[in-house]
Amino acid sequence: MNVQTPLRLLQVFHCVVQEGSFTGGAAALGITQPAVSQQIRELETVIGVELFRRTGRGVQPTTAGEQLEQRTGEHVDAIERGVASIGARTQPHHVELRVNATFATAWLLPRLPSFLSKYPAIELDLTSSYWAHTADPAHTAVHIDFGAPPDNAEPIGGQDTVVAVARPDIARQIRTTPDLANHPLLDIRGGDGWNEFLTAISATTPQTRTHTSMTYLHTLALARSGLGVALAHSFIITDALHDGDLAIVDLGTMIAREQYYLIAPRPDRATPAAQQFTNWLRAELQTHTAIGSH
Repeated sequence: MNVQTPLRLLQVFHCVVQEGSFTGGAAALGITQPAVSQQIRELETVIGVELFRRTGRGVQPTTAGEQLEQRTGEHVDAIERGVASIGARTQPHHVELRVNATFATAWLLPRLPSFLSKYPAIELDLTSSYWAHTADPAHTAVHIDFGAPPDNAEPIGGQDTVVAVARPDIARQIRTTPDLANHPLLDIRGGDGWNEFLTAISATTPQTRTHTSMTYLHTLALARSGLGVALAHSFIITDALHDGDLAIVDLGTMIAREQYYLIAPRPDRATPAAQQFTNWLRAELQTHTAIGSH
């Protein structure tokens, strides 16, 4: 194998083997299925062999894939456990936050000053949930992600809905779905997108341009800039609506297939800081009501 093979590719490969499908691997990693497919193709290019074959229910490793799993799977797990165990468990004032980027930007970061004001001695280690393996039994971080909540997760925001949003001046121009033809659609790859939304509200897809991204963070930023109409989960846009950065385009709603969720660190591994942060987060979430979902 090329010695420069990124560990992240092996992590994705190992997770797909464990879950038995690209979709299952994506859910476990908290990323989209197309992103998983892209990583696997990259790894196959690096190694020069096909690693999976499709079955009726998912994928199975090829002979080369089985050999790769046998030789690397245990080591990938060991590295993840080792990294998770260093530092956080021995520093009572330290809390690692593995947070979905959209949730961090749109909801968590504006509220962190109140937490740090209450606990000024705490140090935060804020990282992306993108590569976090939530099934890791040694995990010590507070994990906030997006997708189908695992069994050990606490759903955030209740039964969420998907709505169309745009900059307020653009939202005022759209009264019916045909009006969308005058504005670009800002779509998401692998999530609750415009095809699903328009089907849910029994509308015909308008003839217009579509800009596509892999994250809601990007589509919402484009919508704030006036570059089109995005879809958003109602829980995450409450602040933007209140501040007047975005407005709802009143075309209807769709029940969200995915949602944000919290996985608290194991009690026997949580630092005092992690426990304090988790308690604070739960209290903050109780006071936050998503529009259109409660």
